Amino acid sequence: MAGITFERSGAAQEWLAGLGYAAQHGWDICPEGPAPLRGSYDEVFLTGRLRKALARLNPNLLTEMLEGCCARFGRQKLPHSSERTAVCAAI
Repeated sequence: MAGITFERSGAAQEWLAGLGYAAQHGWDICPEGPAPLRGSYDEVFLTGRLRKALARLNPNLLTEMLEGCCARFGRQKLPHSSERTAVCAAI
């Protein structure tokens, strides 16, 4: 499988910017950076953002269920994106 080329990456960033997303430099959000979004490099997902997104998409979800979804999602050790997508759909 070919990697993402610079042109595709730039087009994706432009599309996401049009939806209101902004790119951030890795150093800024790393655990030692000025605005860390994760506690350690072992945290693959930005759990705080995941929790907010799940709450926004499921406003009637109980807090316990929301925390359970976040924990389950973060524990996945699946190497292929198709497997991760299937897990996300099951949650």
